[in-house]
Amino acid sequence: MKIVNLELEGKVFLAPMAGYNDTAFRLMCQKYGSALNFSAMISAEAVTRRSERTLTLAASPDNEKYLAIQLFGSNVTAIKRAVGILENDYPDAVRPSMFDFNLGCPVRKVTGKGAGSALLEHPRKIGEIISAMRDCTDLPVSAKMRLGLSAVSRDHVKIAKIIEESGADMLAVHGRYQNQRFSGEVHMQKIREIKENLDIPVVGNGDVKDELSAEMMLEKTKCDFIMVGRASAGNPFIFKRIDHYLRNGRTIPQIDPRELFREYYELAKEFSISHGVIKKHAVQFIRGIPRSARIRKKIMEQKDAETIREIIVDG
Repeated sequence: MKIVNLELEGKVFLAPMAGYNDTAFRLMCQKYGSALNFSAMISAEAVTRRSERTLTLAASPDNEKYLAIQLFGSNVTAIKRAVGILENDYPDAVRPSMFDFNLGCPVRKVTGKGAGSALLEHPRKIGEIISAMRDCTDLPVSAKMRLGLSAVSRDHVKIAKIIEESGADMLAVHGRYQNQRFSGEVHMQKIREIKENLDIPVVGNGDVKDELSAEMMLEKTKCDFIMVGRASAGNPFIFKRIDHYLRNGRTIPQIDPRELFREYYELAKEFSISHGVIKKHAVQFIRGIPRSARIRKKIMEQKDAETIREIIVDG
């Protein structure tokens, strides 16, 4: 399918995940079938201050085909400036294919500043933000929202239509409310209600963790694409599994997680990923393998990334 000028080769996207969506991990997800990668959530205010750490989160190598940079914040001027900086000021390092805006993060340090899912209480401001982004870039613009603050909320379709009418080219919907955080029911019928009322592509998100849950999300919501987040941490091969199943109706064997971590580690060295981030990934890659609890304890004790590689890959 196509989103504006982006010719996408599949229906499965890598969701934005703080702490995990570094360059090495994103390249693995792309290799194994993610049709569109999202950056980790990036502060618009930090971009305007030209924070080196923040700009690193937005950086993309030549061989990353499509990267949507997800911004968050509540200051319309800062958001607009951030889009301009990321699109124009660092062409050798930052190569966005799309700009996304976060309307879903439920974390208190974000919502406490009036950003993330807190903006769902302010539909007019959401419209101002998306319009501002639309006005300052010719790249596709999208947003990622939750259904509201709690099940009392009834404005999910209204907000979705504001996003579309303000110029967004795509909308991703996490089918939970803010107060659910990452647990409880994913309200697929609510995602479907949004899809039925919009003309732009809609992405279904929430507990897509394997082939069957991916198929269920597509069937129950009628959405155009699906987004995988936490299930991909430690297993970028999940994209290959889901993509193959959606195309062919058959499952394929899972690659050994030790081999996947070896591949991640080599890329992490190439892109100078920090020891702390490598360790965070390592703990995810070993989930489900024999003696994982003991291995995790050993990993957490290490101060050297090469030793972590040896523990996992060489046993």
